[in-house]
Amino acid sequence: MGSALDIPEPIRRQIEKRGGMKALAAVLPDADTLSQWAGTFQVLSEPIRLKVLLLLSAQPLCPCVLTNIVGVADSKLSYHLSVLQGAGLIDAEQKGRWLIYTLTERGQKALGIVRGPLADGRCGIDCGFRSP
Repeated sequence: MGSALDIPEPIRRQIEKRGGMKALAAVLPDADTLSQWAGTFQVLSEPIRLKVLLLLSAQPLCPCVLTNIVGVADSKLSYHLSVLQGAGLIDAEQKGRWLIYTLTERGQKALGIVRGPLADGRCGIDCGFRSP
């Protein structure tokens, strides 16, 4: 630990106990992983996309149902579906003349973040949402 840093004594002791600054820095994932996480959280930060994910967690749906329940124009829904697909959170399959959207495994895991500690207050943030 460099003498150039003015660190409170209790913090300095904890860092030393951990093995020093390098050992502490080792808890950080690599830059690509951090970038992926940030991208996923950015996608999840839009309420319309959260609504779509929550609806798709109940069952596969076509855009007409999503538009009706979410209450947005087709073009706006199309944009958000594209963002969700680009992030790998949903997938679409052509079934006859219908396009059916489903939640991917990655989407289920991302939604688990929302429905897990965030939803039940375990993270210390009361967002007002409760899992059904």
